[in-house]
Amino acid sequence: MKNLILIICLISVVSCNSQIVHPEYVKISGKIINADSKEVSICGMPSQKKLVLNEDGSFKDTLKVVNGKHLLMLLEDKLMTSIYLENGKEIIINANVDDFLNTLKYKLDFADYNSYLREKEKILRSDIDFQDMVQRN
Repeated sequence: MKNLILIICLISVVSCNSQIVHPEYVKISGKIINADSKEVSICGMPSQKKLVLNEDGSFKDTLKVVNGKHLLMLLEDKLMTSIYLENGKEIIINANVDDFLNTLKYKLDFADYNSYLREKEKILRSDIDFQDMVQRN
């Protein structure tokens, strides 16, 4: 009887901690506010995928991608940034178009790496030259 109770407890603990794995696609969602664009385009996979922005700027979809860097674009707003996506993962993207690169935030899988890509892009787009950057540090 004690073994049965122990097994039931063990199964319940394991089942509560397990995540549903989706190895065939990446789950992508988020909210982009103040956008003139009605959709977000993800390029770099076998084809371009357009995600419709709801009235409040939110979006949610699943994509089958080739693992690696892609482009996230808001065409009417003339905005673009690099994003790393991988099947079996999930990412949340939030931003305000009025200050896109400074408000662009990532959550969940690869959030740190995508934040690194954003910071790298901010440096590449800035007017700071290499010598100034070295002298500041």
